[in-house]
Amino acid sequence: MFRVKCPSCKGVKRPVYGSFIYHPLSSVCKAAVHAGNLKKEEGGYVLVELVSGKKIFNGSQGADKSISSTFSSSKISFRTKKAKAPTKITCDDTPANAPFSTATTGSKFVVICPKKCSEFKSKVFGSDIYTDKTSICLAGIHNGVMNDRGGELEFMIEAGQSYYKGTRSFGIISKSRDAYVRSFKFIGPKSAIFYKFKDDYEGSIEKKYDIKQFNPVTDAKDNLWEYVDFTYTDKNLNENKKTKTIHHKGNMKGLSKNDLGTFLILKDVEWNNGIVKSNFFFKDSKLFAFLFRFSDQNNFYSIEFEPSEIRDNVRLVSKVNGSSKTVNQTTMVLSLATWYRTTIIMTNDDIKVFIQSDHIRENKPIFEAKMEDISRGTIGYASNGNYETYINGVVVDDYIPHESNKNNEKNKRSWVNYLKHVEPKVVKKFCKNLFKGDELENQRCRMPSNFCKMKCDDYIPAIENILNFHCFKDCEGKILKKDNDVNIKKDSWKPKIGDRVDFLPIGLKKYSAATIISAQTKKTDKKIEIYTITYITPEGEQKTTTAEFPNPQIKKCGKELPKRKDC
Repeated sequence: MFRVKCPSCKGVKRPVYGSFIYHPLSSVCKAAVHAGNLKKEEGGYVLVELVSGKKIFNGSQGADKSISSTFSSSKISFRTKKAKAPTKITCDDTPANAPFSTATTGSKFVVICPKKCSEFKSKVFGSDIYTDKTSICLAGIHNGVMNDRGGELEFMIEAGQSYYKGTRSFGIISKSRDAYVRSFKFIGPKSAIFYKFKDDYEGSIEKKYDIKQFNPVTDAKDNLWEYVDFTYTDKNLNENKKTKTIHHKGNMKGLSKNDLGTFLILKDVEWNNGIVKSNFFFKDSKLFAFLFRFSDQNNFYSIEFEPSEIRDNVRLVSKVNGSSKTVNQTTMVLSLATWYRTTIIMTNDDIKVFIQSDHIRENKPIFEAKMEDISRGTIGYASNGNYETYINGVVVDDYIPHESNKNNEKNKRSWVNYLKHVEPKVVKKFCKNLFKGDELENQRCRMPSNFCKMKCDDYIPAIENILNFHCFKDCEGKILKKDNDVNIKKDSWKPKIGDRVDFLPIGLKKYSAATIISAQTKKTDKKIEIYTITYITPEGEQKTTTAEFPNPQIKKCGKELPKRKDC
């Protein structure tokens, strides 16, 4: 079963075969009108269900007084059902809001999100399955089923989960959290998600790429993009080699200086982060561009090569809402009949560009910039009068820093400023603002391990596990050193097994009388003890739990409960 949106069928002459069960050659929307699921002049949404075929499809008078035709057998058929129009929601709406708040597990909803939800600061908790206090639209972007242009989403209410893992995806950061009573997930394919691509240069190029010209152009008649076998001379070995390539041929130019003439755009994919590589071989010296995060003809980034220019012949360009801007530029010796390899590393807003040629063995960094306007898109190529260019080595892959970075001080310094003001009072303020009115989550957030995980996942994607781990350890160590909430200094008070303490259980607002019954040193940090604690609930019940120390939950006996007589 699937949903379709029908236009007005008024005045449309298309056949309908059958009654309530329709032949597959029937107009879907007119069949829905015939069945009474739509009014022909209004259009709307219907559900289309594929069912088993029939030996004969008898015509009849429909709900709209139209007469359907009789038709012979078919192995499949369909019927329609009336569907509710999608609910328009805001970027801040969650499944915990009406009309979704009372829905039971398994309930499905279709909603319409507005544009530019990524600009909102709404919360997202989880990955693939989200808590029902998560922004629906932001989760849709994070999940890859929608981009920042908005549109329809279909989701289903799920049972609560014991844990929700936070990740960074498509420019949206989701948070981790523990058990929650209700969840939701998206239904349908993740059409916006694409991780890897490697061109094999086989078949028709039009199956993988769109060939476009978005502007008025000159010399369009001889424009050609195709897959070819290309023979060239390896200058280092002084011998001929053969390779499969994308080939562009033609003098097509845009009428304006800033307009590119012809475009080759990779179809039906888009992504946020990754590493993109392409090899280029120029036989002509006019402008050629490598496009990335291509959204449409008015929104994309590009690396422009112009061998004919003596200065500033390699440029990093941003085109946003139709306006082009040179972000950075440099001068290189761009020789014709030479292979150049371009590598672009995209990590959210950070863009790094490297170039390597067959006579320059190092992968030379040429640009590093922060570009915040376009969060994701596809790749492509464009020419402005460059008559002949060959492209191969087209690869898109995940970007995972090499393990050798773990001891690289340059990388380690990258989060020094980010953690500069991390201390207990800052943690307290951050958590209070993040979890307003939710004391349980506030307390969990203030634990150094939880706070630092959120902050470092926010700054460095968890997939970069080595850098992420070092950020976490630096953050945790800094908080514990400055923990003014419990006034713990080096060699100061530390509870022992059997000691009575004041303990604040997670979820409660008041401290309880408690006793330390066992202790063990944390394997990953010898300065941290993990205590097993028994405590008395406000109802007088005795319960057992574990907690790390140092921790503002554990204080000297009588400090928070001065009337205790058993200290």
